[in-house]
Amino acid sequence: MLFDAGVISNNSRLPELRLMRCNVVILLFILGVASAQSLTVGVKGGVPVNGDISGDATSESKRYVVGPMATVALPRAFSMEADVLYRRAGYRSSNSDILGGSYFLRGTANSWEFPIIIRRRVLSALYAGVGYDPRVLRGSARVNAINVVDLSGRKTYSTYTLPTNHKTTHGLVVAGGIEKRFGSLLFAPEVRYIHWSGHALSVAGSHGFGYESRQEQWDIMLGISFP
Repeated sequence: MLFDAGVISNNSRLPELRLMRCNVVILLFILGVASAQSLTVGVKGGVPVNGDISGDATSESKRYVVGPMATVALPRAFSMEADVLYRRAGYRSSNSDILGGSYFLRGTANSWEFPIIIRRRVLSALYAGVGYDPRVLRGSARVNAINVVDLSGRKTYSTYTLPTNHKTTHGLVVAGGIEKRFGSLLFAPEVRYIHWSGHALSVAGSHGFGYESRQEQWDIMLGISFP
Protein backbone atom coordinates (compact mmCIF):
# COMPACT_ATOMS: atom_id res chain seq x y z
CA MET A 1 0.00 0.00 0.00
CA LEU A 2 2.68 2.36 -1.13
CA PHE A 3 3.39 4.57 -4.08
CA ASP A 4 5.67 5.51 -6.95
CA ALA A 5 7.52 8.78 -6.52
CA GLY A 6 7.20 11.11 -9.50
CA VAL A 7 5.97 14.47 -10.71
CA ILE A 8 2.27 15.18 -10.45
CA SER A 9 0.74 16.00 -13.82
CA ASN A 10 -2.44 17.95 -14.43
CA ASN A 11 -4.24 14.70 -15.26
CA SER A 12 -3.05 12.79 -12.17
CA ARG A 13 -6.18 13.63 -10.19
CA LEU A 14 -8.65 12.51 -12.87
CA PRO A 15 -8.92 8.91 -11.54
CA GLU A 16 -9.61 10.30 -8.06
CA LEU A 17 -12.38 12.56 -9.41
CA ARG A 18 -13.94 9.65 -11.28
CA LEU A 19 -13.73 7.54 -8.13
CA MET A 20 -15.40 10.28 -6.08
CA ARG A 21 -18.27 10.46 -8.60
CA CYS A 22 -18.58 6.67 -8.48
CA ASN A 23 -18.72 6.77 -4.67
CA VAL A 24 -21.50 9.35 -4.80
CA VAL A 25 -23.53 7.08 -7.10
CA ILE A 26 -22.95 4.12 -4.79
CA LEU A 27 -23.91 6.18 -1.74
CA LEU A 28 -27.14 7.30 -3.39
CA PHE A 29 -27.90 3.69 -4.27
CA ILE A 30 -27.30 2.57 -0.69
CA LEU A 31 -29.51 5.33 0.66
CA GLY A 32 -32.24 4.34 -1.82
CA VAL A 33 -32.07 0.72 -0.76
CA ALA A 34 -31.86 1.72 2.90
CA SER A 35 -35.15 3.60 2.62
CA ALA A 36 -36.87 0.24 2.27
CA GLN A 37 -34.47 -1.96 4.22
CA SER A 38 -32.66 -1.99 7.57
CA LEU A 39 -29.57 0.27 7.74
CA THR A 40 -26.83 0.11 10.38
CA VAL A 41 -23.85 2.45 10.65
CA GLY A 42 -20.69 2.21 12.67
CA VAL A 43 -16.90 2.07 12.58
CA LYS A 44 -14.45 -0.52 11.32
CA GLY A 45 -10.84 -0.97 12.31
CA GLY A 46 -8.14 -3.56 12.20
CA VAL A 47 -4.53 -4.55 11.73
CA PRO A 48 -2.68 -5.97 8.71
CA VAL A 49 -1.46 -9.56 9.05
CA ASN A 50 1.20 -9.71 6.32
CA GLY A 51 3.85 -7.24 5.19
CA ASP A 52 3.15 -4.75 2.43
CA ILE A 53 6.52 -4.59 0.65
CA SER A 54 9.21 -6.97 -0.56
CA GLY A 55 12.73 -6.55 -1.91
CA ASP A 56 15.33 -3.92 -1.06
CA ALA A 57 13.09 -1.67 1.02
CA THR A 58 11.67 -1.70 4.52
CA SER A 59 8.04 -0.97 5.31
CA GLU A 60 7.25 1.91 7.66
CA SER A 61 3.48 1.67 7.24
CA LYS A 62 1.41 2.15 10.38
CA ARG A 63 -0.11 -1.02 11.79
CA TYR A 64 -3.75 0.02 11.62
CA VAL A 65 -6.68 0.59 9.29
CA VAL A 66 -9.79 2.51 10.37
CA GLY A 67 -12.89 4.21 9.02
CA PRO A 68 -16.70 4.45 8.96
CA MET A 69 -18.93 1.65 7.71
CA ALA A 70 -22.57 1.20 6.70
CA THR A 71 -24.52 -2.02 6.16
CA VAL A 72 -27.86 -2.47 4.45
CA ALA A 73 -29.91 -5.64 5.02
CA LEU A 74 -31.14 -7.31 1.81
CA PRO A 75 -33.57 -10.19 1.19
CA ARG A 76 -32.61 -13.89 1.53
CA ALA A 77 -29.98 -13.32 4.27
CA PHE A 78 -27.91 -11.02 2.04
CA SER A 79 -26.51 -7.63 3.04
CA MET A 80 -24.32 -4.97 1.46
CA GLU A 81 -21.47 -3.30 3.34
CA ALA A 82 -19.72 -0.08 2.31
CA ASP A 83 -16.57 1.19 4.08
CA VAL A 84 -14.24 4.17 3.83
CA LEU A 85 -10.91 2.94 5.20
CA TYR A 86 -7.76 4.94 5.93
CA ARG A 87 -4.19 3.66 6.19
CA ARG A 88 -0.91 5.52 6.65
CA ALA A 89 1.61 3.94 4.28
CA GLY A 90 5.35 4.38 4.17
CA TYR A 91 8.69 2.83 3.34
CA ARG A 92 12.42 3.55 3.33
CA SER A 93 15.15 2.46 0.97
CA SER A 94 18.84 3.16 0.36
CA ASN A 95 21.39 2.34 -2.33
CA SER A 96 24.94 3.24 -3.41
CA ASP A 97 27.08 3.18 -6.56
CA ILE A 98 30.64 2.07 -7.30
CA LEU A 99 31.95 5.66 -7.13
CA GLY A 100 30.85 6.09 -3.51
CA GLY A 101 27.64 7.97 -4.08
CA SER A 102 24.55 6.97 -2.13
CA TYR A 103 21.00 7.95 -1.34
CA PHE A 104 18.46 7.38 1.41
CA LEU A 105 14.77 7.65 0.52
CA ARG A 106 11.78 7.73 2.84
CA GLY A 107 8.25 7.82 1.43
CA THR A 108 4.88 8.33 3.09
CA ALA A 109 1.34 8.34 1.74
CA ASN A 110 -2.29 8.54 2.81
CA SER A 111 -4.10 5.46 1.54
CA TRP A 112 -7.89 5.53 1.08
CA GLU A 113 -9.94 2.42 0.28
CA PHE A 114 -13.66 2.30 -0.62
CA PRO A 115 -14.70 -1.37 -0.44
CA ILE A 116 -18.22 -2.49 -1.37
CA ILE A 117 -18.95 -6.04 -0.17
CA ILE A 118 -21.99 -8.26 -0.75
CA ARG A 119 -22.36 -10.52 2.27
CA ARG A 120 -24.53 -13.53 3.03
CA ARG A 121 -25.28 -15.15 6.36
CA VAL A 122 -24.31 -18.83 6.12
CA LEU A 123 -25.13 -19.88 9.69
CA SER A 124 -26.87 -18.20 12.62
CA ALA A 125 -23.94 -15.85 13.27
CA LEU A 126 -21.42 -16.55 10.49
CA TYR A 127 -21.25 -14.57 7.25
CA ALA A 128 -19.11 -14.58 4.11
CA GLY A 129 -18.77 -11.99 1.39
CA VAL A 130 -17.05 -10.85 -1.79
CA GLY A 131 -16.60 -7.36 -3.16
CA TYR A 132 -14.69 -4.67 -4.96
CA ASP A 133 -12.18 -2.28 -3.37
CA PRO A 134 -10.75 0.76 -5.23
CA ARG A 135 -7.72 2.38 -3.60
CA VAL A 136 -6.14 5.85 -3.91
CA LEU A 137 -2.80 6.96 -2.41
CA ARG A 138 -1.32 10.42 -2.23
CA GLY A 139 1.93 11.42 -0.54
CA SER A 140 5.58 12.33 -1.08
CA ALA A 141 9.09 10.90 -0.90
CA ARG A 142 12.03 12.67 0.77
CA VAL A 143 15.50 11.90 -0.59
CA ASN A 144 18.91 12.52 1.02
CA ALA A 145 21.60 12.01 -1.64
CA ILE A 146 25.41 12.01 -1.76
CA ASN A 147 26.72 12.47 -5.30
CA VAL A 148 30.32 11.97 -6.43
CA VAL A 149 31.05 14.86 -8.80
CA ASP A 150 34.40 13.81 -10.37
CA LEU A 151 37.17 11.22 -10.23
CA SER A 152 38.90 13.08 -7.39
CA GLY A 153 36.12 11.92 -5.11
CA ARG A 154 34.59 15.36 -4.52
CA LYS A 155 31.03 14.98 -3.26
CA THR A 156 27.90 17.08 -3.11
CA TYR A 157 25.02 16.63 -0.67
CA SER A 158 21.40 17.30 -1.49
CA THR A 159 17.97 16.86 0.07
CA TYR A 160 14.76 17.14 -1.89
CA THR A 161 11.14 16.04 -1.82
CA LEU A 162 9.26 14.37 -4.67
CA PRO A 163 5.45 14.46 -4.94
CA THR A 164 3.73 11.29 -6.03
CA ASN A 165 1.78 10.43 -9.14
CA HIS A 166 -0.04 7.25 -8.20
CA LYS A 167 -2.72 5.53 -10.26
CA THR A 168 -5.84 4.15 -8.63
CA THR A 169 -5.54 0.40 -8.00
CA HIS A 170 -8.41 -2.07 -7.67
CA GLY A 171 -8.88 -4.99 -5.34
CA LEU A 172 -10.94 -8.18 -5.17
CA VAL A 173 -12.17 -8.65 -1.58
CA VAL A 174 -13.06 -11.91 0.14
CA ALA A 175 -14.26 -11.67 3.77
CA GLY A 176 -15.65 -13.87 6.50
CA GLY A 177 -16.73 -13.10 10.04
CA ILE A 178 -19.14 -13.48 12.93
CA GLU A 179 -21.82 -11.03 14.07
CA LYS A 180 -22.71 -10.92 17.76
CA ARG A 181 -24.93 -8.43 19.56
CA PHE A 182 -23.97 -7.14 23.00
CA GLY A 183 -26.57 -4.79 24.37
CA SER A 184 -27.34 -2.17 21.74
CA LEU A 185 -24.09 -2.75 19.79
CA LEU A 186 -23.36 -5.25 17.04
CA PHE A 187 -19.79 -6.59 16.98
CA ALA A 188 -18.35 -8.28 13.89
CA PRO A 189 -14.78 -9.69 14.02
CA GLU A 190 -13.67 -10.49 10.49
CA VAL A 191 -10.82 -11.83 8.38
CA ARG A 192 -10.44 -9.97 5.09
CA TYR A 193 -8.30 -10.82 2.05
CA ILE A 194 -7.63 -8.42 -0.83
CA HIS A 195 -5.89 -9.16 -4.13
CA TRP A 196 -4.79 -5.90 -5.78
CA SER A 197 -4.82 -5.53 -9.55
CA GLY A 198 -1.24 -4.20 -9.62
CA HIS A 199 1.74 -3.09 -7.55
CA ALA A 200 1.25 0.29 -5.90
CA LEU A 201 5.04 0.58 -5.71
CA SER A 202 7.44 -1.01 -8.19
CA VAL A 203 11.10 0.03 -8.50
CA ALA A 204 13.68 -1.88 -10.55
CA GLY A 205 17.31 -0.72 -10.50
CA SER A 206 20.62 -2.08 -11.75
CA HIS A 207 22.40 -5.23 -10.51
CA GLY A 208 19.19 -6.79 -9.25
CA PHE A 209 18.26 -3.92 -6.92
CA GLY A 210 14.53 -3.36 -6.61
CA TYR A 211 11.44 -3.49 -4.45
CA GLU A 212 7.69 -3.55 -4.83
CA SER A 213 4.50 -3.53 -2.81
CA ARG A 214 2.66 -6.80 -2.37
CA GLN A 215 -0.52 -7.57 -4.26
CA GLU A 216 -1.81 -9.90 -1.52
CA GLN A 217 -3.22 -8.27 1.61
CA TRP A 218 -4.62 -9.89 4.76
CA ASP A 219 -6.33 -7.93 7.53
CA ILE A 220 -7.99 -8.82 10.81
CA MET A 221 -10.92 -6.42 11.23
CA LEU A 222 -13.51 -5.53 13.84
CA GLY A 223 -16.75 -3.75 12.99
CA ILE A 224 -18.90 -2.06 15.65
CA SER A 225 -22.35 -1.06 14.44
CA PHE A 226 -25.10 1.02 15.96
CA PRO A 227 -28.46 -0.39 14.75
